[in-house]
Amino acid sequence: MTRIDPVEEWEVLDLLTGLVDKSLVVYEEDDHGTGRYRLLETVRQYARDKLAAGGASEALRHRHSQYFVGLAEVAEPELRGPDQKLWNDRLETEHENLRAVIDWCLGDATGTEAALRLGYALHRFWWTRGYLHEGQSYLQAALARPDATGRLRSRALTAAALIAYGTRDSADAYAFQKESLRLAEEVGDSEIVVTSQYRFGMVALDQSDIITAITCLERALEIARETNHAVWEAYSLVSLGSIRVTVGDHPRAWQYFTAGLQVAARCGQLEVEALGYIGYGVLSYAEGDITAARSHLERGLAQLQAGDLRPAQPLALGLLGLVLGEQGEYSAARTYLEAAVNMNHDMGKRGEEARSIVWLAWPLVQEGALPQARRALRQALPLLQELGMNYEVAEVVELTAQIRAREGLWNGAARLYGAAASLRERTGSPTVTYLQKAHQSRVAVVLERLGEEAYTADWQAGRDMTIDEAIACAREVLDEIEPHGSR
Repeated sequence: MTRIDPVEEWEVLDLLTGLVDKSLVVYEEDDHGTGRYRLLETVRQYARDKLAAGGASEALRHRHSQYFVGLAEVAEPELRGPDQKLWNDRLETEHENLRAVIDWCLGDATGTEAALRLGYALHRFWWTRGYLHEGQSYLQAALARPDATGRLRSRALTAAALIAYGTRDSADAYAFQKESLRLAEEVGDSEIVVTSQYRFGMVALDQSDIITAITCLERALEIARETNHAVWEAYSLVSLGSIRVTVGDHPRAWQYFTAGLQVAARCGQLEVEALGYIGYGVLSYAEGDITAARSHLERGLAQLQAGDLRPAQPLALGLLGLVLGEQGEYSAARTYLEAAVNMNHDMGKRGEEARSIVWLAWPLVQEGALPQARRALRQALPLLQELGMNYEVAEVVELTAQIRAREGLWNGAARLYGAAASLRERTGSPTVTYLQKAHQSRVAVVLERLGEEAYTADWQAGRDMTIDEAIACAREVLDEIEPHGSR
């Protein structure tokens, strides 16, 4: 193998300047004035061939991988602190170099350790910038290697669990985190232990298992405080606040959000701070203060956008769209909701994309844009069923009931409300507490139009439907090509 002689630090600039003068290297500056050097493609190919001919390719690839694995590991803790945008931007700039190292790690028999280290170091970057499928593919390949064991495997598994959670692969997320927790407990890795408890809670919450979610998140909070992991303390507090809003415990929700914001500010966790303000927005909405809800949501979204923190932006956009719809600003509501759908689609977050499409249908129904609402719900329903998102499936049926009510077909509306009630009961997906008042007011309109006896009979007919029958009943309405005129 050819020996690669080191270059002294003081020689680097002179050598690069000489190559630029000879048009063998190109110097460029980005929008911030940061300079980078790159090879022309023909020169790069020539240099690659000369390295291969001299037997120096492997040595150079090894040094290249060492440098960028090291850079990623330096960046990893910074991706959870006040300078996370700066470090995410730096990794974005080096993305092609990092991809080259990934290819080398997976293609070299001795690259397993580097592969696992890099997978854990980059998982927050993949999450934040929406490269979920890229991260998923790499982590699966790294974890499949027979010598992927021990502490490094545990950390790569928790990275894989986060990515799986983001792509709505709940079973994989749970399985990855379970194995990660077992290995972490064996080696005493407290950060992965608390991470596991938190992620178990979030998976349970996605599956509408509120009791398990609270248990896991409270345990995560306890461990985070015991082991001084402030980031996970902040995440746990804000997530517990969100659950308390869902079950109608507003005083405790305020307490959790406030405490979470305080911890997030102390440790510079920008994403959790933004989520705290989004939580305030949902809580204000739940208490009927639409103006405050809008203000809090706009603040949370602005923080996410300023930090280029992408995963939670669709949530903030979607919630703002719903609030604007409540205020009758339908055009602006559609703009926000369509942006949420597009962002989720671009990041490969299939479940969140489907949920955003359902949310988009809400203002469409309210403004009487029924053909567009039908199209949105037809698009979302198959994916919701595939992913087992039972709460959202019930929402689709309820929105279909509202479509019937907008058309003046009151008997059909009553049956669909009964079908939705059947779905919620049979799948364990109750209406969120703070949405019950609005739901009851819509039902009351149908009840008034039909009279109690007729409404009860139609509602019970829907209530007696099986899950499949309830969905089929909604689908029949959504598949109508020429909807009935609104009355």
